[in-house]
Order: sequence, then C-alpha cells, then structure tokens
Amino acid sequence: MHLYSRKLTVDQLQNFLTEQEHAGGAKAFVLLERTDQRIDWQEFERDKSPKNGSVNVGQLWDFRRSAPGGSALHVHVFAHYVTIHLDVHDPAERPVEHLLGETYLVRGAAVGGGTALLLGLASGPALVLAAFGALLGGNAAVAARYVALARIDWDGTAGFEPIAPDRVRALLHDDQLQQPYRRLRGAR
Repeated sequence: MHLYSRKLTVDQLQNFLTEQEHAGGAKAFVLLERTDQRIDWQEFERDKSPKNGSVNVGQLWDFRRSAPGGSALHVHVFAHYVTIHLDVHDPAERPVEHLLGETYLVRGAAVGGGTALLLGLASGPALVLAAFGALLGGNAAVAARYVALARIDWDGTAGFEPIAPDRVRALLHDDQLQQPYRRLRGAR
C-alpha cells in the first residue's frame, strides 16, 4: 500500500482494508493508539455518521464513515485505542445486506430453528427459538484478525503487522475497565 503523505488518511486506510477484504480470510481490524501522530484524526472525525445501532464490544462510542461502492469504515473508539474495519455493506444504505453478510444473524436463526426441529417443538416455540438464535447471531462479533500500523517509510509505503489475539484482548480489556471512570468524569 502506498501513502501519499506522512499521515495515514481515511482513503488510504479504506484502500488497505478493501485489499484485505478481497484477499479473503478473517475480517481485518486495524488497531491504532488514539495518540498516534501518524493518523489524520481530524479527517476521521469529519463526515462521520450519527449514532448507529452497532454491537457494543466495550467501546466508548463508535461511528461509521461512508465510503465509495456502498461500503463504510466502522470506527470503534476505546479509552486509548481505536479499531477500524471495513463494512462491505454500509448499514445506512443497505441494512439487510449488512445483517445478512456481516453478522451471524441468518446462521443464528438457522441454529435456533434447527434446534427447535431436533427437539420437536411446536411452531410457536420453534419460531421463538429461531428468533432468539437470530438475535444472538445478529449481535455476535465476527471472527477477526488485528493489525497495527508499523511504519510509514520515506517513500510513502505503509507497513502493517499482525497483533497477537491475546495482546489485543489485553489492550482492549484494559480500556474497557477504565470506561466507567472516564464516563463519570465526563470524558469522551
């Protein structure tokens, strides 16, 4: 990925995540420190979406930024870190496609309905179990791999490196523990 400035911009990050999405595999999340000076944070804050109905994974707040082609960058802001991933289907433009393609909604409904069939439940309880499965599936986190911005070289090339899952959990867990204290102080 080539950058045209010494700061990582929204478009450049979107291009990187789009490349990762097309390469297949687990969804890529970029993990950045909120104090990282290599990021153009003002650009990220511009044109952000209003509050949306996303899954709460412990973030202080989150927003989406529409991108070309019907996709959106989804930014989760924690106390000290930010995670960013690409929603292939922007839920503001295509909510059904987003739910079907980027959540476990359908799979959850299938598991709930299949369980009801195996248990021989009547149609009413079976529908309730399928709806419960869809609710759980729609709010389940998608399998992901995390990368960090390692460098921006003199020629404008950005390098990303993988972060071990246990390290990600530790960083984000520490941020989540600080949230109640930060909210009491009125920090955002």
